[in-house]
Amino acid sequence: MNYTFNNFFNKFSFSKEISQNSEIFIENANNVNFKRRALLYYKTDPFLHPELVSAYSHPNNWRIVELVRLLDLLGFTVDVLDRKAEEFDFKNTYDLFLGLGSGGSGRNLAKYAMHFPNAIKILYATTAEPKLSDAAAMSRYEYFERRHGPVARKMRLNQLDFDSFIQIADYIFAIGEKGSFCPSSYEKFGKPVLQWYPNTSPVITPRLNNAKNYVSTNFICLLGDGIIYKGVDLIIDSFINMPEFRLSVCCSRSDTDFFHYYDDIINKTNNITFHGFIDIKSDFFKELCNDNPFSILCSASEGCCTSVATLMRAGVVPIINHSTGIDTCGAPIINTVPVERLTDEIERACRAAASLTFEEYTELAYKTYYSSLKYTQTSFSTTILAALNRVLSEKFQ
Repeated sequence: MNYTFNNFFNKFSFSKEISQNSEIFIENANNVNFKRRALLYYKTDPFLHPELVSAYSHPNNWRIVELVRLLDLLGFTVDVLDRKAEEFDFKNTYDLFLGLGSGGSGRNLAKYAMHFPNAIKILYATTAEPKLSDAAAMSRYEYFERRHGPVARKMRLNQLDFDSFIQIADYIFAIGEKGSFCPSSYEKFGKPVLQWYPNTSPVITPRLNNAKNYVSTNFICLLGDGIIYKGVDLIIDSFINMPEFRLSVCCSRSDTDFFHYYDDIINKTNNITFHGFIDIKSDFFKELCNDNPFSILCSASEGCCTSVATLMRAGVVPIINHSTGIDTCGAPIINTVPVERLTDEIERACRAAASLTFEEYTELAYKTYYSSLKYTQTSFSTTILAALNRVLSEKFQ
């Protein structure tokens, strides 16, 4: 059924049948009776709490509903199993299994996929392949512990049996541009790697021609969680060495180990401000985009960092490293160096950005905005649908 997203969303959003389902399993999420059946192993949250989709607190809530809509469009009845499910007694069989298995999520991917030997099995990858991602993450955590002390909760580490899954996988749907950090990390497994673009919020508007507020030494660091993993400690250490620069840090307080060591440092450092988690629909977010010409992130391993892409949609120029997974459009890049040298490398890249003339910056800001147009809801839908159509043409004829 060829529903637009809004029509499809409204079709199930307030359905009694959906609201009474289990928290870990939504059977027939698209409320149809197609012969082919697909299992989406991801999150049930947007079906149980539809307000999350429009709130856009995380773009994956919209993506999950859109995945169901696209599978509906291709003639599948779709069940959704939550990634937190530890045990589940399946009553249905499936023709297609599309499962999350990266970024510390989806640890039962292999176990559930093995239930359905005849299903086409697709990995939905939101970060680089697990061994590479875990090694990069542990390098950051170990360096943090050498400087500050133990980290009790190491985020984003993978617990799934990836080796077992990749042996039975048919396709890999990997986030990011073809040949970029995440998709290229999966090429060694000899499976078809089909890329997709992430969506950003459609409410973001560009803040270009902003000569009045331009201060070349102002930077914003925007993220959700995984603060040590994403290099925020290294960024703060760099800005401590650059008192003439200003840094706005916007993230949740979920990484308690980080704040145990850095709360006092942030509070005592005049050029660093912590704003907490930011609503990107708010006027305050617009002010931050006006006041900060550059964003900064130095992640251990991403797929395609949507917080950076979100700021790009506002015309904020990214100063990032290769493993953040985004094209910098010619802006100064944080080079890949041993973790012990990253603080100096971050400082070098920030100083290079601040030394740009306003004309050079303006050109970069426009390039940044136009590059960000690939990170839209339409781009997500188009690239995922193309990947699914390839699977259908090769496996369902």
